Amino acid sequence: MDIYDPNGIFPDHEILVTMLHSHPFFPGLDDEILSLTVGPPSKGEGPCIDIVDRSVSLKINSPEIIDDVVRYILLHEFGHVADRLDPSFNYSHTERTSLPEQKMSNFIEIWNLYI
Repeated sequence: MDIYDPNGIFPDHEILVTMLHSHPFFPGLDDEILSLTVGPPSKGEGPCIDIVDRSVSLKINSPEIIDDVVRYILLHEFGHVADRLDPSFNYSHTERTSLPEQKMSNFIEIWNLYI
């Protein structure tokens, strides 16, 4: 897995590699991802993640310290990737994006609670 972090959000990428390698939903997640790009979220947004063809884009602000809160956020965001890559989760991006706005919002809320 290649890690691209042009803004230096995580000067030490070990936290990212460790989190992916030992993720409780999908141990070895780092072996399933081709590349991870880290960047800041858009103004007014919180942390978010997306995956396209095994390339992951993580949007997160640079943490001052790596504490339990940062670890929780990473576990949560990488949980979305784990779910999408796990065939038993039965995720369909096509179905998700075809939902009306309110149902999409409900889906995301339930998925976040599930994680």
